[in-house]
Amino acid sequence: MDNFKTFFVVNPNSANGRTGKVWPEVKKLAGNVLGDIDFALTEKQGHAADITRQAIKDGYEMIVSLGGDGTNNEVTNGFFEDGKQVNPDAVMAVICSGTGSGFIRTTNIPRDYRKAVTLLAGRDTLATDVGKMVHRDHSGKDVTRYFINIASFGVGGEVDDRVNRTTK
Repeated sequence: MDNFKTFFVVNPNSANGRTGKVWPEVKKLAGNVLGDIDFALTEKQGHAADITRQAIKDGYEMIVSLGGDGTNNEVTNGFFEDGKQVNPDAVMAVICSGTGSGFIRTTNIPRDYRKAVTLLAGRDTLATDVGKMVHRDHSGKDVTRYFINIASFGVGGEVDDRVNRTTK
């Protein structure tokens, strides 16, 4: 079976560190399903977008987001640079291990990473819409963000900020 050249973007801190603990097993399972894979661990907020963008530029065809909804959002943003897709043929896959996991509930991706990994084999894909939002950040600068699941602001943004500063 022909698989995509695959790169994992792993947020080891998602789900209060649970993702970092399951990553070795996910990596082994993914290797069994896909063969050779490469990966990087995120180190700070915004890092997943940078890792994704570089991996796509380096010729990876499928980027797997391993983390929660925040990681998925950053990976989504990494598919874009200067308002354009880095590579329109690149695809994103999700193995969710986050706290909320809103995206997988709307896409029927299994929560069990053992089952989700099996979906990475082959080249079957499912299209999803990508939203684009331009807003002003705290310094007054216009910022463009892309999203695949939900965009929130106001009270929703405040709740997200508070949750991300706690142990969830």
